[in-house]
Amino acid sequence: MEPVAKLSAQGLLFSRVFIGDNNRVWILAEEEGIDSPHTKFLQYRDGNWIFRRMSWGSAGLCGITVPETDFFAVGVDGEVLHGTRTGFSEESVDDTDSGPRKRGYLRDVRLIGERIYVVGMGRQAYRREQTGKWSRFDGGLLAQSNELAGLNAIDGVIEKNIYAVGLHGEIWHHNGEKWNRFDSPTNLSLHRVLCVSPVRTYICGAGGILICGESGNFNVIEQNSTDDNLYDLAWFQNQLYVAGLKNLFVLIDNELQEVALGLGNGFTFGHLHAKDGMLWSVGARHLAYTVDGVSWLQVFYSENSG
Repeated sequence: MEPVAKLSAQGLLFSRVFIGDNNRVWILAEEEGIDSPHTKFLQYRDGNWIFRRMSWGSAGLCGITVPETDFFAVGVDGEVLHGTRTGFSEESVDDTDSGPRKRGYLRDVRLIGERIYVVGMGRQAYRREQTGKWSRFDGGLLAQSNELAGLNAIDGVIEKNIYAVGLHGEIWHHNGEKWNRFDSPTNLSLHRVLCVSPVRTYICGAGGILICGESGNFNVIEQNSTDDNLYDLAWFQNQLYVAGLKNLFVLIDNELQEVALGLGNGFTFGHLHAKDGMLWSVGARHLAYTVDGVSWLQVFYSENSG
């Protein structure tokens, strides 16, 4: 029997991960014992750590390192930490009365093409223009004030082919001109959408729901491995990886097979990102990555490591 997995950090709860490149990874976390909204932004580079604290809860992060470092951590109320090679600056997605402070939390942040997109409750959607200004992207999408609706995730291969998913099984698509709602095979909450090609899309959500979309037609993958909530997806070495909170799976022949990391019992999961020949897994208590899909290395955080 495997021993209990060691914690990757003391007093931290990890929440998001984004690979900048194969030497630099960005992670969001919260510190235990602090009641006020806050986020600890972590950068893992060449085996060393640096961090920065923000006084707001986070919705996600994304960015690039080529040709220059340019990353964004976005808060649930629209706060933005913008990092570049020369330092940090702060922005706001929308601080008006019609923004997230009024309509509800933002829930996801994605780099699609060359622009940053965010979505949230009330079917809010925004994007960051090349000028550095944020603009609304939810014409024909935004919910009425008395409507219980929200988007949990957004993704796309190109900006003229974007999908967003959310509460009650809602699936939306933007074709570069307008939003359209697709028929959904479920009314369960959908937590993540991942576009792996211009014609193939995967979606996961509550109750173990896993959906494959082919050119806009969405069908449930009838897997029997789990009915736990599924929270994230990653495409790595031409295979789909799917994360719950307690297990990591890979989709093989339309069945979810559990991935054995070999790092101990009780390993936590929940968030994934694949890029530059790496797949990172982040759970509330554990960090790990693989470069081959077979051997996994656990990563440990220490403020004294960099």
